[in-house]
Amino acid sequence: MSNVFIKTVKQILRGEKRASLKKFLNYIDAVFGKKFKGNHFNNIYFDGNAQDCIDDNQSPLHKIIKEHQGNITDKWEQYLQIYEKIFAPFIIRAKPINILEIGILNGGFLQVLEKFFPKGSKIIGLDIEKKCADLKLGGGGSSIEIIIGDAAQEDFLDKSFKDSKFDIIIDDASHVNRNTIITFEAMFDKLNYGGIYIIEDCHTSYWNNAAGGFQRKGSVIEYFKTLIDALHFYYIHPEITAKIKNAYLKKFNSSIAAIYFYDSVIAVEKYVKDKTLPFRRYIAGQNAPIFRDDCALTINQDTKFEKFFA
Repeated sequence: MSNVFIKTVKQILRGEKRASLKKFLNYIDAVFGKKFKGNHFNNIYFDGNAQDCIDDNQSPLHKIIKEHQGNITDKWEQYLQIYEKIFAPFIIRAKPINILEIGILNGGFLQVLEKFFPKGSKIIGLDIEKKCADLKLGGGGSSIEIIIGDAAQEDFLDKSFKDSKFDIIIDDASHVNRNTIITFEAMFDKLNYGGIYIIEDCHTSYWNNAAGGFQRKGSVIEYFKTLIDALHFYYIHPEITAKIKNAYLKKFNSSIAAIYFYDSVIAVEKYVKDKTLPFRRYIAGQNAPIFRDDCALTINQDTKFEKFFA
């Protein structure tokens, strides 16, 4: 065993040198010329110390992953805090939910999700790799199901999930920009009202080998920037909307409640019901010392508010 290899391992374990698990295993491959199976590395953390700006050491999700003894899961450190925040409403409700992860690799994160969410939650993993069908991810009574297929093929998605609805969808698949957009447009309708659609590893939007690039049209980042316009569709002047292909803007205006941009993660929240009209303006009170004509005309007597947000 080379001195360079021993020194590198010590540096990683002491947190002096950062390396993802994938890079670490690739390094071992380069040294020994053979593949290492995931069960050789149970409960070993190769990413060193967390960044100071990420306070995830006491979070339940971090604890589950740190103690995880099953198949390998590989996530960037900031994802743990992002997921704690995004998943919180579902944990508070304490009711079983339906989850779909697209792109599962070894299936380790499916096992983590099964531990994290309320008992009885149904967890489905989708992957194009046929070997995933043979993954052993749980014992008797496990709620994990594996489906094999291409998430970038709309016909396959429509057929496989025709009657399915999910509370959470996580796309951790190819990270090829066009594929990610195809999957989102096909699967967002499969999201339950009040659900959340998550796309991981959005930094590939800036990578040429993933058909991305800085501010490149057609990248995931640029696509979801345009959906900010969908949120504000009814405020755009009609002369402008008449000149653009606005069907998808209007469609998503009725369903998207919020778009969250994090480091490498985008999360899209769905309204708890379809929004068919622009939001109303509410003005309350009786006095207007600094008088405006529109105040006199638009004071609402109807104070019945509709709920749109989860």
